[in-house]
Amino acid sequence: MRREEEMTPPVGLVALDFDGTLRSPDGRLGLDDIAALREAGAGGVVRALVTGRSMASLQSVIPENLAAQLDYLLVASGAACWGAKDRVWLEVHNFEDEQAGRVEQVLSEARLDFSRHGPVPDNHHFAIKRLSGLDNPDMDRMEALARKRAWLCDGPEKQLKRVGQFIAVLPINGHEAHLDLRECLPDCSVIRATSPIDHASTWVEIFPAQVSKAAACARLCARLGLKSEQVVAVGNDHNDEDMLDWAGKGFVVAGAPAELRARFEIVAACDAGGVAEALRRCFP
Repeated sequence: MRREEEMTPPVGLVALDFDGTLRSPDGRLGLDDIAALREAGAGGVVRALVTGRSMASLQSVIPENLAAQLDYLLVASGAACWGAKDRVWLEVHNFEDEQAGRVEQVLSEARLDFSRHGPVPDNHHFAIKRLSGLDNPDMDRMEALARKRAWLCDGPEKQLKRVGQFIAVLPINGHEAHLDLRECLPDCSVIRATSPIDHASTWVEIFPAQVSKAAACARLCARLGLKSEQVVAVGNDHNDEDMLDWAGKGFVVAGAPAELRARFEIVAACDAGGVAEALRRCFP
């Protein structure tokens, strides 16, 4: 018997960021958002969560009532796509060894604090290199959390042979470093993001060139026979910007940076039904 989504073409797709969009900094999710996702799915809308988190990190915090309403998980900023219903990886993108070596050299020469992650979808395993010589509380927290979860690779027996991504954690006044890194790494995807740990520090995530939230959504839509005009995207941070630009309709939740609120329609905050508002506006 053919699956329902193969028998009936989807009417559209909603692409949702997770931290700060669906999930508030203190871990709350709006029940109205989950109900709206259930309604959208029943109406033929494909529901995709698009997050910078690794799969393991996402699974450590996502509640079952939300996971049950999602059709696809695009993790690591689109480096991998998981089909939630069939429970299969549809695509995975990692660095070639030579390119990973060049990225590490650029980060080292810039004297940045950064993490070197294993291949997606196991990119929750990582090693840390601290070169700035500055206090970096968010890197401290990142390292402590990784040790608690046994994700840190800091011994010779745990050396990472392949690389899925790098993250530079900027200590202070470093939010423009992503521009320098983009210039030095033109064949990579260099993404500015806000830390999901302290919700304030700047991270710069580096992936192979084909990795971004927009590119991952575009590949998923090609698979489903959908056009960008049929996509509604909701986000809250700089790393959502390309996805919001690409989608037919882009929304940001209240509390997003001012430059994003100036460019995209604003809906309610992440813990006040912002996702539900966007869905019901576009898929009544």
